[in-house]
Amino acid sequence: MHQRLLVTFSTDGIETSEQARKYAFNELSHDTSFISDSDSPNRFGGGIADWFKIGGRWSGELTEIKTGQPIKKRDTSVLQRFPRGFPDDAMIVDLVLYDKLLKKYEGTWHSGDKYDFCDLDREDVNEDFVGKKWIVIVDYHY
Repeated sequence: MHQRLLVTFSTDGIETSEQARKYAFNELSHDTSFISDSDSPNRFGGGIADWFKIGGRWSGELTEIKTGQPIKKRDTSVLQRFPRGFPDDAMIVDLVLYDKLLKKYEGTWHSGDKYDFCDLDREDVNEDFVGKKWIVIVDYHY
């Protein structure tokens, strides 16, 4: 089963979409509460995902939300070789993205057992995210 995950984190020291996508990929790759580690002695526990990609089947969704226009379906097969997604799979949070994607998580840094949102800095969602946080869209399999 595939799930969409929205990940946010501070813009401090991360200036480009490429850097943001790489940061999110690396953080999630090394988080055993997210991705199962085949070398882990915990054979029946661990991460919620067995693999993931930045963007994936939700690639382009941030652009669609910002513009209100559907975008052409992408050939995401290239993500097999480049699992860090397309440039618009990471954006700095603006009012549109905040209102349409993050507002419902106000007061918490993760979505609990829904596993569809997490702030990597563990900061509760609030309007201060606008202009100060990256949002990255992730496709994971569980």
